[in-house]
Amino acid sequence: MLLRTIKLPEEALFALPQLRPNIRLSPFDSSRVEYNAAVLQRSSRAPVPWREVLGGGHRYFTMTRSGREALAIALTELRLSPLDEVLIITTSGSPYISRCVTDEVERVCRWTRVFGNACKAILVIHDFGFPASVPASLREKGLPIIEDCAYALGSGRCGTLGDYVVYSFPKAFPVQYGGLLCAHTRVRATTSLSRKGRAALVQWLNHYLPDRRSNALRRRRCFTTYSTILAKYDYEPLFPLVHGVVPHAFLVRFKNEKKAADVRAHMNAFGIESSVYYGGGGYYFPNHQNLGPAQIHYIVRHFLQAAEGVTSKAPREPELKRYRRAKALLELEDPHIDVPFDTRCTEV
Repeated sequence: MLLRTIKLPEEALFALPQLRPNIRLSPFDSSRVEYNAAVLQRSSRAPVPWREVLGGGHRYFTMTRSGREALAIALTELRLSPLDEVLIITTSGSPYISRCVTDEVERVCRWTRVFGNACKAILVIHDFGFPASVPASLREKGLPIIEDCAYALGSGRCGTLGDYVVYSFPKAFPVQYGGLLCAHTRVRATTSLSRKGRAALVQWLNHYLPDRRSNALRRRRCFTTYSTILAKYDYEPLFPLVHGVVPHAFLVRFKNEKKAADVRAHMNAFGIESSVYYGGGGYYFPNHQNLGPAQIHYIVRHFLQAAEGVTSKAPREPELKRYRRAKALLELEDPHIDVPFDTRCTEV
C-alpha cells in the first residue's frame, strides 16, 4: 500500500519565495523545535543501549557533535601519517563523494579510489542507505575499516563490517545535531559535544529510537511512491529497493548533469533540498519518515517541472496558466495505487 498523492493548487506550488516550504533531506523541520523541547520534559535520561539497538558487535560508543566529528575521531585513532592513503569505496563506485568526507580525510592524510601500497585503511560509504561492499581480496589484507553509515542507520547489514562505524543522527531523526562513533577498542580522542548537549541528545534518542522500525517502513513506502509516480514519466530509481534497505534519499536516474544542475537550481529555489549525484548518473531529493503526501506531490511536481525545461523563476499571477502544462506530462494522478511491496505498511 502506498501513500496517496494529494494535488496542491498552482498558487501553493509557486508561492512567493518567503512563503515556500523548506523540505530537507533530514526529517528535522522548524515544527520540531517546540516538540523536542517538550520531549526534554518527559523522555528518559537512561543511557542508550547501543549494542542492542545497532547489533554490530562493537563495545565502545562515543557520542559526538556530528557524524563528521565522529569520522575525524576515527581517523585520528588510526594514527595515519600525511603520506598514508585511505581507500574510499562507495555503493556505486562513481566519482561522487561528499566533501564532508574528503575534507576530513585530507586533514589527516590522502585518499584514493584505487588500492596501492600506501593504503593503510579503508573507508566504506553506504550511499543514502544503499549498502556498499568490500571485495574479499581487500578484506583479506587486514586493513582497518571505517564504515560511514551517516545515511544508513538501520539499513540492512550496514554497520556490521567496520572496526569503526560512523552515524549522523540528524539524517535519521528530527534532531539538529549529534553523531556516534562505534569501535571495538576504547577511543582516546575527545568530542566537542557539551555535557548539556549530550544529555539532551540522549533524551531525544530515547524518544525517537523506539520508532526506528516504523520509520524504516515509512521511508521504504515513500521510496516506492516516488518510484511508482515517476515511472509514468520514464524515470526510474538509480538503485533498486531490495529487502532490508532503508533509503535515506530518493535517487532518480538522470544522466544529463548539465540539465541536472538546472533541476537543482529550480528545486532548491522552491525550498527542496536536493542535488546532483555527480558522476553517478543520478539526482537525489528527500525521502524520510516525516514526508506526507502533499510534500511528495510538491517535490515530484517541481522535479518534473524543472526536468522538462521550465525555468526556476516563479510565475507571476497572470502567468500561472502557462505553467498548467498538459496533464499527460505534469499532472499527478490521485487514485490510490497498489503495487507489490515486500513489507506490510500502515497508513501514515
